Amino acid sequence: MAYGFRVRCSGPYALFSRPELSVERCSYDVITPSAARGLIESVFWHPGLRYVIDEITVLNPIAFTNVR
Repeated sequence: MAYGFRVRCSGPYALFSRPELSVERCSYDVITPSAARGLIESVFWHPGLRYVIDEITVLNPIAFTNVR
């Protein structure tokens, strides 16, 4: 039996660095499934649970900025 829930997270800045661009810090456009799983496990961790990310929805337009 599977149960589901939704998590809404927000923040002013996020960086999900790309491993193929190691010299220059570049980010994916949206949160990666492994980062979403880490976010959920940091709040709702239990040794008997395994989280599977089915869907990631973007609610607001994606904006990029340069931080130097």
